[in-house]
Amino acid sequence: MNASIIGQMAVSGALMGLVYALIAYGFQLTYATSKSINFGQGELVMISAFFSLTLTNLGLPYWAMVPGGLLFGAIMGLVVERAGVRLALEQKSEGWILLSIIIGLFFFSAAENIWGRDDRPFPTPISADPIHVLGVDVTRLELSVAVGVLGIMGLIELFKRSTLLGKAFEAVSADRDAAELMGISATRTVMLSYGLSGAVAALAGKIPLARLSTLKRTAIGQVCCD
Repeated sequence: MNASIIGQMAVSGALMGLVYALIAYGFQLTYATSKSINFGQGELVMISAFFSLTLTNLGLPYWAMVPGGLLFGAIMGLVVERAGVRLALEQKSEGWILLSIIIGLFFFSAAENIWGRDDRPFPTPISADPIHVLGVDVTRLELSVAVGVLGIMGLIELFKRSTLLGKAFEAVSADRDAAELMGISATRTVMLSYGLSGAVAALAGKIPLARLSTLKRTAIGQVCCD
């Protein structure tokens, strides 16, 4: 196995890993404020992707489909918070674990009945043609994913540190009871965290992982053949 193949697998794997890091970031957002996570986050990624694909099939341009999909993801995140998390947190129970799993299964069943079981390609205006750099093939799509993932994380962190609403988020994350004594609504802050988590999931759902893994599969094929 030569160095270029190792480099190819490392770069492609790292760029794919950023997508999963974005999904995990959604877990961190909700856990910080409520010490709970959405166990149906993967299904939320899926159903948001299908909804965005439907918008595209209806003729909506890509630049309009993206915010529409993010809004849908945020709304679904709020649905999870309201239906599966809020009451359990008020009762100081762990019921949100089972309820979030049930809601995730409902999302899965809904997607299966509305869109079917077949794989569907997610369109993107960004070219997937490889660029050869230092013996490693990197596509514009992979580079845009890296910039987008790091950018959205950076914007959310900037929001949390530079706005009053973001500082309320940080206060509830640090000490919920003390934040409520200072007049901060912990319930609304948890809603915000689930909304942001849903939007992050929707963004992750727009990344065509099949195309991102093409170069990685090619590299593995070269290793097998060599």
